[in-house]
Amino acid sequence: MAANQTLAECRDLLYMGAIQASISKLTSLIKNSNSEIQTEAKILLVRAYLSQNKFTSANSECQSIGPSDLQAAATNLCLYMQSKYQTGKADMLPAIVADCRKVLSENEHSITNPTFVYLSSALLLHAGFSEDSMKLLALHPGNIECFALMIQAYLSINRSDMAEQLLSRSKKAFEDSVIYQLSEAWTNCCSSAGSKAEKAFYSFEELTMSCTSTSMNLLVSQAVAKMHIAQYPEADGILHEALDKDNSNGNVLANLAISSVLNEKDSYATYVSQLRDQNPNHPFIADLNEKSALFDSCAKAFN
Repeated sequence: MAANQTLAECRDLLYMGAIQASISKLTSLIKNSNSEIQTEAKILLVRAYLSQNKFTSANSECQSIGPSDLQAAATNLCLYMQSKYQTGKADMLPAIVADCRKVLSENEHSITNPTFVYLSSALLLHAGFSEDSMKLLALHPGNIECFALMIQAYLSINRSDMAEQLLSRSKKAFEDSVIYQLSEAWTNCCSSAGSKAEKAFYSFEELTMSCTSTSMNLLVSQAVAKMHIAQYPEADGILHEALDKDNSNGNVLANLAISSVLNEKDSYATYVSQLRDQNPNHPFIADLNEKSALFDSCAKAFN
């Protein structure tokens, strides 16, 4: 029972962005738990390393899980994220997605395991197959992590209305969970109703105060909520606070670039250049590159 409680605490820390604290607790838990708890803890540890872009550590931890469908799903997720966000080897991505689908088809019994479903769905969502991801996640409506990833999937396709409906249906089961509170806050932040973004800010602020470790994710989340309610100077101040704590955080730099435009500062190019140097495959940079390529392609039509 105590091990399960510790595992839940590690999961909450991971979701709040207190990654190093989560890693420390998970490492200790793995050393002192039975095999079932160890496997769940190792998979959480893989995800923690991935969130830090420590792909070598994540892959190494995958190997320690031992041959299984869970190991295959975790390894594919590691390989996909490494190829997309570190090495930039886009040509490898279709093969990894194909292997993910193969693992799913060859291990149909495993879809009863919410951890297996979560790992496979996360990869498919990263690959842009949101519908396929949601079909899998719908198999486990009573699992808090599958619920949270379903919320993320809805928000990724700009369906905050569907996310709100899911939150309403799941409130009775999950409302006391940190993961539910984060899901609700992000849904409010993305809602078309601007007043909800202010509610999201206070939720992020409360979670920040309750978190025992510094979380860049929660600080950035506060800043994003402030930008959604057009309080641009306040957002900029929060982001600079985050920058003082971690001047190489990609999400901080990306949002500072946006904040500099909203606050009519001339530092946009500086932050983009810094982010491009430190993390050339960050989603913000990838999006800029894609739009630049599309512009160049359209421009050729007029030459």
